[in-house]
Amino acid sequence: MSTFELKANCIDSKCSKEECIIAQKIFDQCRIQKCLTPGILGVARTYSCGCDDCCKDSEPVTPPSNASSVSVRDLVLSKISIVSKKKNPFKNCYWDVEVRFTFVYTLMFKSSEGCEICSVRATSSYNTKVTLYGSDAGDVVVASDLYCSNDLLSSGPFVSVEGKAIGLLAELKYTNRSSCCDCNCGCGCDCNCDCGCDCGCNNCNGCNNNCNITLSGSYPVAVCVTIGLFAVIKLFRPVNIVVKTEGFCIPDECKGPSTTEDPCDFFNNLEFPMSLFEPGFTGKVSNNSSDNGNCNCGCGCK
Repeated sequence: MSTFELKANCIDSKCSKEECIIAQKIFDQCRIQKCLTPGILGVARTYSCGCDDCCKDSEPVTPPSNASSVSVRDLVLSKISIVSKKKNPFKNCYWDVEVRFTFVYTLMFKSSEGCEICSVRATSSYNTKVTLYGSDAGDVVVASDLYCSNDLLSSGPFVSVEGKAIGLLAELKYTNRSSCCDCNCGCGCDCNCDCGCDCGCNNCNGCNNNCNITLSGSYPVAVCVTIGLFAVIKLFRPVNIVVKTEGFCIPDECKGPSTTEDPCDFFNNLEFPMSLFEPGFTGKVSNNSSDNGNCNCGCGCK
């Protein structure tokens, strides 16, 4: 029997009774499925410290000048911060919640020949606000030393956030350095033609009446990433609920890891992951092909 299977010490229905327990009741919740584009996230910023918050004002990532492509790797949703929780001023019993998601990932730069140039740890963040029903605030203050919290004395509702992030795309942001200086300084040796660019038009060694210089090309100045975010935001309160119980759960005896189990037996008993090879496959793989008749066990096969 599995270690996680629990037995009740009362299996007779006559000895079942009602118990009062503290439960975290969800009053309202919502889900987020959002593609965070560069227009939302801004440019990628350098990540060089262990604390996520101290990196929020870090400098933008500067790509190598010879980089022609970039990819995002090892992206994690490193931190979820509950920025604020306030009563909605217009809807009674509703609350405005602001949440900040912080992402950390690796940017890999490659040259035009496909060679890896270098990798950089980077970070991006996203703030969102939602409005959820949480009942009235009341004057009750909740304190408990069971949970580690910086704010032990607080009133509900409380916020719970779960999230999962996926790195979708990374791309270089270029600036165009094409420029033209039309330097017609007339005459004299002190013809300082300040045209707002560094293209060699300033000529202090003589008159340069036709200084038309054009430099073409562009170079990467920043990195933009696109991140897919799934999240669920909940408002909950501790409440007293009466439930039926048949006694305490008595765990089975703990067992150490087995050293005699044949790994091939374990592997051979696994169900074949047909969905990896046939996307959309929802049927059941049978070892006996005759059981399937003429069905090719594709989508919709019963």
